[in-house]
Amino acid sequence: MEQTRYYPVIDCNTEGSVKAALFPCYSEDTVRKNHRVWLEESIPQHYRLCCKESFDRRTGGDIQLRCPKCGTVMQKVLPVTNGHRLGVYICLSCNKE
Repeated sequence: MEQTRYYPVIDCNTEGSVKAALFPCYSEDTVRKNHRVWLEESIPQHYRLCCKESFDRRTGGDIQLRCPKCGTVMQKVLPVTNGHRLGVYICLSCNKE
Protein backbone atom coordinates (compact mmCIF):
# COMPACT_ATOMS: atom_id res chain seq x y z
CA MET A 1 0.00 0.00 0.00
CA GLU A 2 1.41 3.36 -0.98
CA GLN A 3 -0.64 5.79 1.11
CA THR A 4 -2.52 5.68 4.38
CA ARG A 5 -6.28 5.68 3.85
CA TYR A 6 -8.74 7.34 6.21
CA TYR A 7 -12.39 6.26 6.31
CA PRO A 8 -14.95 8.50 8.05
CA VAL A 9 -17.12 6.43 10.41
CA ILE A 10 -20.84 6.95 11.06
CA ASP A 11 -23.32 5.47 13.54
CA CYS A 12 -25.77 2.97 12.05
CA ASN A 13 -28.13 3.01 15.04
CA THR A 14 -29.23 5.52 17.67
CA GLU A 15 -27.23 3.82 20.46
CA GLY A 16 -23.95 4.15 18.54
CA SER A 17 -23.18 0.46 18.98
CA VAL A 18 -23.03 -0.32 15.24
CA LYS A 19 -20.70 1.75 13.07
CA ALA A 20 -19.86 1.74 9.36
CA ALA A 21 -17.05 3.31 7.36
CA LEU A 22 -17.67 5.58 4.40
CA PHE A 23 -15.53 6.30 1.33
CA PRO A 24 -11.72 6.46 1.71
CA CYS A 25 -9.80 9.71 1.87
CA TYR A 26 -6.03 10.23 1.67
CA SER A 27 -5.83 13.36 3.83
CA GLU A 28 -5.82 13.01 7.60
CA ASP A 29 -6.34 16.77 7.96
CA THR A 30 -9.52 16.66 5.86
CA VAL A 31 -10.97 13.76 7.83
CA ARG A 32 -9.99 15.29 11.18
CA LYS A 33 -11.60 18.66 10.27
CA ASN A 34 -14.88 17.17 9.05
CA HIS A 35 -15.48 14.02 11.11
CA ARG A 36 -15.50 13.01 14.74
CA VAL A 37 -14.52 9.33 14.20
CA TRP A 38 -12.57 7.59 11.42
CA LEU A 39 -10.59 4.48 10.53
CA GLU A 40 -6.92 4.69 9.63
CA GLU A 41 -5.59 2.00 7.27
CA SER A 42 -1.77 2.21 7.38
CA ILE A 43 -1.28 -1.54 7.00
CA PRO A 44 -3.48 -3.17 4.34
CA GLN A 45 -6.72 -4.53 5.84
CA HIS A 46 -5.82 -3.42 9.40
CA TYR A 47 -7.98 -0.53 10.60
CA ARG A 48 -7.18 1.66 13.63
CA LEU A 49 -10.29 3.39 15.03
CA CYS A 50 -9.45 7.03 15.79
CA CYS A 51 -11.48 9.87 17.28
CA LYS A 52 -11.12 13.63 17.57
CA GLU A 53 -12.44 13.93 21.13
CA SER A 54 -11.15 11.74 23.93
CA PHE A 55 -12.39 8.14 24.10
CA ASP A 56 -16.00 7.49 25.11
CA ARG A 57 -18.38 4.54 24.89
CA ARG A 58 -19.96 5.73 21.63
CA THR A 59 -16.62 5.81 19.79
CA GLY A 60 -14.77 2.79 21.06
CA GLY A 61 -16.57 0.84 23.75
CA ASP A 62 -18.64 -2.22 23.02
CA ILE A 63 -19.25 -1.64 19.31
CA GLN A 64 -19.74 -3.55 16.09
CA LEU A 65 -17.55 -1.96 13.44
CA ARG A 66 -18.31 -2.89 9.84
CA CYS A 67 -15.58 -3.50 7.26
CA PRO A 68 -15.23 -0.67 4.72
CA LYS A 69 -14.76 -3.19 1.89
CA CYS A 70 -17.41 -5.88 2.48
CA GLY A 71 -19.63 -4.65 5.35
CA THR A 72 -18.96 -7.65 7.63
CA VAL A 73 -18.50 -6.96 11.36
CA MET A 74 -14.77 -6.78 12.08
CA GLN A 75 -12.86 -8.27 15.00
CA LYS A 76 -10.74 -6.16 17.38
CA VAL A 77 -7.17 -7.53 17.42
CA LEU A 78 -5.26 -4.82 19.32
CA PRO A 79 -6.42 -2.72 22.29
CA VAL A 80 -6.74 1.04 22.73
CA THR A 81 -3.45 2.97 22.46
CA ASN A 82 -4.70 6.20 24.06
CA GLY A 83 -7.87 8.29 24.22
CA HIS A 84 -7.69 9.21 20.53
CA ARG A 85 -6.19 6.08 18.92
CA LEU A 86 -8.50 3.22 19.74
CA GLY A 87 -8.38 -0.48 18.88
CA VAL A 88 -7.15 -2.09 15.66
CA TYR A 89 -9.69 -4.16 13.75
CA ILE A 90 -9.47 -6.71 10.93
CA CYS A 91 -12.12 -8.30 8.76
CA LEU A 92 -12.00 -12.07 8.94
CA SER A 93 -13.96 -12.36 5.67
CA CYS A 94 -11.53 -10.20 3.68
CA ASN A 95 -8.46 -11.88 5.25
CA LYS A 96 -9.46 -15.45 4.31
CA GLU A 97 -6.87 -17.06 2.10
